[in-house]
Amino acid sequence: MSNVAVSVCISVHNTADYLPRCLDSVIDQSLESIEIVLVNNGSTDNSEVIMHDYEKRYPTRKFVIVSQEDRGLAQGRQSGVNHASGDYITFLDADDLVSPEAYQLMYETAIENKAEIVEIETVRGNEIITSPYEGTVDSTQILKDYFNGNGIPSMLWMRLYKRELLAKPVFPALYTNNEDMFALPCLLSGAKKISFIKKPLHTYSIDNDSAVMLNLKKRNSRKYFESRTKVLNMFSHIENFIGEQDIQKSYKKEYERFKARVILSYVLTRFDGVSYDEKMNALQAILNVSSIKETEKVINEICHTQNDTTYRLIKMIGIKNTYKIYKIIHKI
Repeated sequence: MSNVAVSVCISVHNTADYLPRCLDSVIDQSLESIEIVLVNNGSTDNSEVIMHDYEKRYPTRKFVIVSQEDRGLAQGRQSGVNHASGDYITFLDADDLVSPEAYQLMYETAIENKAEIVEIETVRGNEIITSPYEGTVDSTQILKDYFNGNGIPSMLWMRLYKRELLAKPVFPALYTNNEDMFALPCLLSGAKKISFIKKPLHTYSIDNDSAVMLNLKKRNSRKYFESRTKVLNMFSHIENFIGEQDIQKSYKKEYERFKARVILSYVLTRFDGVSYDEKMNALQAILNVSSIKETEKVINEICHTQNDTTYRLIKMIGIKNTYKIYKIIHKI
């Protein structure tokens, strides 16, 4: 046990307008044994000045300030982990807020239930983001539910994690802002128990017009395509972290369903100016096969294991012909 109960890791990239209110919410936490790890991830505004100002203004709070070039959110979070000393680690976006009792309640719940992960609810506008679980639940079932596409949200900042779960890097060595899709399955695979607090103790910002994930899709479909393509690297990341044998033993059907769902969504999503062949070429590299024809064969085999209408169509006529039909119907 360290002398820090919880490390709050905040990766910051050009959010000076929102950082003070975020830091105020962390400063106001009722939990005393807290560490605020701030990673200046290549900011060109005065975010780092704000960090050092807060460190001087609140000497009773422990701050760790790290500065690096912009390496994307995944490696911003990893740098936070690398410099954290708490028994438990959590993440917070620099434009979001937490309720004053959030981290104390999460920490006490973790200790009381001997849970490696504790999840709270999030407020986003008029919506509450939550999981369909209560109490303390076995993590194996939750990872199965995650792979099945029903259940736990992927956002990392909803949770507190026991430090040991992050001993091996759960974040990819990539410039990506979709880090949660890489990390959450890895974290779930290492945990035994997860406790759920049915209280909205986190507020997700909807007033940051420059937020990457809110605007990437609508602003630039080419960038959205590139981002979605990069996310497909999560398959090898998850398989290497958990181990292919362990996946086959514990999560075989669920993981196959997960992989089929993600790949099919990618193929059938509209990206302006992106052709079917370009998608297949990208998947060819991800699936490590030698041709588009081989890529189509792998996709057909993956989708063959599933059973809703689109998958059944792929079984009958293949992914290429299904894409042609889907393109006409949905004008992609």
